[in-house]
Amino acid sequence: DEDSGIWKPIDVSGLTFGDEGFYLDYENSGALGADVSGESNNFTVNNLTAIDQSTDTCTNNFATWNPLRKHLGHTATFSEGNTIVEQGQAGQTQSVFSTMAVSTGKWYAEFQCSSNAANFGFGIARINAANSGGLDVFPSSLGGVAYFPNGNISSYQGGDANSDTGTTFVYTDIIGILFDLDNTRIYFYKNDTLVNSGGFNYSVSTDTAGSSLETTYYFAAGGNDDGTNPILQANFGGSSGFAISSGNTDGNGFGNFEFATKDGYALCTKNLAEFG
Repeated sequence: DEDSGIWKPIDVSGLTFGDEGFYLDYENSGALGADVSGESNNFTVNNLTAIDQSTDTCTNNFATWNPLRKHLGHTATFSEGNTIVEQGQAGQTQSVFSTMAVSTGKWYAEFQCSSNAANFGFGIARINAANSGGLDVFPSSLGGVAYFPNGNISSYQGGDANSDTGTTFVYTDIIGILFDLDNTRIYFYKNDTLVNSGGFNYSVSTDTAGSSLETTYYFAAGGNDDGTNPILQANFGGSSGFAISSGNTDGNGFGNFEFATKDGYALCTKNLAEFG
């Protein structure tokens, strides 16, 4: 765009293609190589599955795990478009954060741990969280809230506080998070079932030193590698670190989720422009 300097797709309605031309719009997930120019010069898809596809485009970017925001002294391997992170050092901890942060609005994302890890959790963290935090101190050092397999929701409100949901989960379960910043509530779902009725009030005005707290948050996850190599997978709507069998969008028609978004929105640039 000559005014903004931002790359934008051009209108292709006037293009001609000739006998050998083709136009791939990638709208058919079952046939990504379909030529829609009218010339039927189709491409054959090879070594691509549903998990390799994304609705992320140059005009609407979705959040992923941020490979630049991790424990600086520990090993973490990011893959599948940064929707998966695997810890690789026994006995060490790791926390990861979304590439986008929010301070207003209502947001939804889904998470899963793909290996039989002993210690991991999913939740939120303030943007001024230290990169050195891990599950053993998550979320206390990260100023946030997390839901753990033992059923506890742990938070830091001038001191650690726990809320036992009575609902445990395992590494194969999909954990949905509805994060309502306008009402300072966070809701956790196990395979689409709410585990904390009424939500958890994460709000706190000051930290233990009495200073004002940051009110902008990432989605976050933490794991402790005690030899089980936790693999933390995220679905922020653009692409998913785990297989999606249903396909739910948010109220604006964005995202691809396993479960309904409960009036929350996918964490993407178009939604940020409207609600963030």
